[in-house]
Amino acid sequence: MNLPEHRPGTPPADRAKSPARHQPGQIGYVDADAVGFERVPRPVAEVLWGRGVLAGSMWAGSAERPVTKRRSDGSHYQFAEAWWASESRLVQFEAARELAGTGDGRFRPAREWEIRGDVHEFSQPAVPARSTWRLDADAAGLGGRRPTRPRTSDPLEVLPPQVGAPVKGGESDAWREWAKGWAKETIVASRFHAGRVLLLRAERRASSRRALDTGEWVAETIDVAVVRSTPFVLGSSQVLGVTWPPRGVPTA
Repeated sequence: MNLPEHRPGTPPADRAKSPARHQPGQIGYVDADAVGFERVPRPVAEVLWGRGVLAGSMWAGSAERPVTKRRSDGSHYQFAEAWWASESRLVQFEAARELAGTGDGRFRPAREWEIRGDVHEFSQPAVPARSTWRLDADAAGLGGRRPTRPRTSDPLEVLPPQVGAPVKGGESDAWREWAKGWAKETIVASRFHAGRVLLLRAERRASSRRALDTGEWVAETIDVAVVRSTPFVLGSSQVLGVTWPPRGVPTA
């Protein structure tokens, strides 16, 4: 799997800000016009903000690019899924809308987006823990040469094990952005497990894409207990297979 290009545990306190000696994998990127949470369709994001499901500033988030799916009866629908986190909540959701054929192999929306998901509220405002590291070419026996790294489709394989391991089994994403004179690579991940939310945001910056390979990573992690998880349904959700919302769930 190629990732877009535009484009818990926390590390022990006594190891924070200390470079890790790690031979990471290398992510294969492809050109993209949107990355991360930008892939969420604008009408979906507007509904979530308007209904107060998303609240506060985004700390990390990501989304799969919306895809068109075909049912066994020949009908089609568009589907998207995403997660969004602030320092007080994690929101996981999926959205879908019916499509109608236009007769030329293309489709147009036949209904509004229907959204369902869960809001996991934190027991207290999260305080991220920070660590930094870079690939030590000398320690890796490279004599200062630019490293040759194995390709990987898992963004967490780029990170030191103690940083990526806590969010393994959750959702992860990576992307790279650049313009003249600068470049940035970002990795985000989330996991809800055993009543806790674990989040990761890692970035490295450099003067060019090539220089990113030996740039310093800065990672922030959150590990916090969840005090309440609330499901929500916005719309009839017939596309998503819910014919009526559970009791106590807000509806549009």
